Amino acid sequence: MKTGSVPGAICVLRLEGIPLRVFLGSSPRERLFPRTVDVDVSYLLESGQDVPATPLDYDLICSALDGLSGSGYDYVEQLCADIMHLLERLAAQGRWRVTVRKESPPTKPGIQRASFEMER
Repeated sequence: MKTGSVPGAICVLRLEGIPLRVFLGSSPRERLFPRTVDVDVSYLLESGQDVPATPLDYDLICSALDGLSGSGYDYVEQLCADIMHLLERLAAQGRWRVTVRKESPPTKPGIQRASFEMER
């Protein structure tokens, strides 16, 4: 496969809805049982950056994220930061964007979901 830069193009690889089971919540009651959160990951190459000679492997990214299964976090922001550090070890050349969605957090009044997004 031919590699190189694509002048004027911003290239984005997006993986959406990666399920991850973690213990998540600011109260001990919330962390009694693991919950599934959805994770979206985007890898961005700016105009003029070379496309990697070895493309990112979807399975490698998903397997790396699965390594966090069973971990405990008080806040989605902490989980998002851990995912970002993990992804930056896989490929540091481009920019990563991570979104974590927590369905039905215990709030009054109730909300459908809370999400946090980080880009670096």
